[in-house]
Formats: sequence, structure tokens, C-alpha cells
Amino acid sequence: MLKTYLYQGKLHLKENSSYYALGASLMVSGALLAVLCAFCMPELSYKELSLYLGDFFENFAKSGADAGEVMRFCVSESAVFFVCVLLFSGSLVGLPLLGILAVYRGFAFGFVTTFFFRLYGIRALLFLLASVLPHLMITLPCYLTLFSVSLRFGVRIIKQRTEIKSLYLGYFLTLLVLFGVAVLGGLMKAYIEPLLLRLAIGVFMG
Repeated sequence: MLKTYLYQGKLHLKENSSYYALGASLMVSGALLAVLCAFCMPELSYKELSLYLGDFFENFAKSGADAGEVMRFCVSESAVFFVCVLLFSGSLVGLPLLGILAVYRGFAFGFVTTFFFRLYGIRALLFLLASVLPHLMITLPCYLTLFSVSLRFGVRIIKQRTEIKSLYLGYFLTLLVLFGVAVLGGLMKAYIEPLLLRLAIGVFMG
């Protein structure tokens, strides 16, 4: 059974390599744009964000994180994002918007990472290991697959005018599975990463 799934996964990647390459390129472009923004942001904005992070770490050290609230935010954010992808992927006009969403995802990760390295230097590695990497290992492949599948679906809808109903059904089921994976990443962010961050919080308090 495992060999069958691995074979199907390899076949899927091979058949859709161009879409994965495009999705990855868009996300990387967003990350590079974030690096530029993080290093070129106005000094006042940099200081305000630095103070905000300092307050966040102090409050976190005292009371921790509200796991339920974090989980609700992750689920609602993912739900809105997936609905937008579903709406955008069904038309020619929506395909560029899918690209914008991919750039946005790359930008969000790139900005957080770059800003932490600018503010904390090498200590940022500890933050990334404790509070970003665990859920990113789940959500990054999830969103890359989401964009690739959505771009492929959008192109097929434009080119193929027959059997659209069956295409939509398969695509919708795929989005549901990927949404479940995104929720799993939310669970990591809400219940696992706060425990890891609590162990490392002293590094960012000095």
C-alpha cells in the first residue's frame, strides 16, 4: 500500500512539475520581496515592531498562549484562504489572483524570518526551530501543493469545456484534504509550538 502511494505521489509530481515549479517560484518571489521590505523598512516602523515583539515575549513568559484562540485563528484564516483559492481558480481572471496569493504566502514567511534575524541575529534560529519550523514542515508542502493543483485546475477549466462537473468534484475533494492538512499545521502552532517556545523564551528576554 505504501509503495502504491509513493508511486502515485511521484507520478503526480512528474506530471505536474511545471505547476509546482511555478508555485514555488511565486512563493520564493514573495519571500525575496519580504527580505527587501524587512531590511528597508522605516526606522520608526522597525522600532515599533521591535517593541511589540518585546511586549509579546514578556506577556508570553507570564501567561503563555491561549491555545484555543490560536487554533480558532488558524482555522478561520485557512478557511478564508481556501475559499479564496476555490473562487479564484475557476476563471481566467482568477488565475493571476492565485499567483498573488502564492506571493503573499511566501512574503508572510519571508518577512517574519528576515525581521527576526535582523532583530535577534543568530538567536533567531532558536525562534524558527521552536515556533516556525514545526508547523512549516506541514503547511509549506500543503500550500505549495494547493497552488500547484489550483493552477492546474484553472488551466484545465479554461481549456476543457466538457466534464466540468467531475473536475470540480475532484478538485473540491482535494481542497478538503489539503484544508485538513492545514488544520493539522494549526494544531502544531496552537499546542506544540508554545511549549517549545516557552523553553526558549529566555533567549529573547535579554
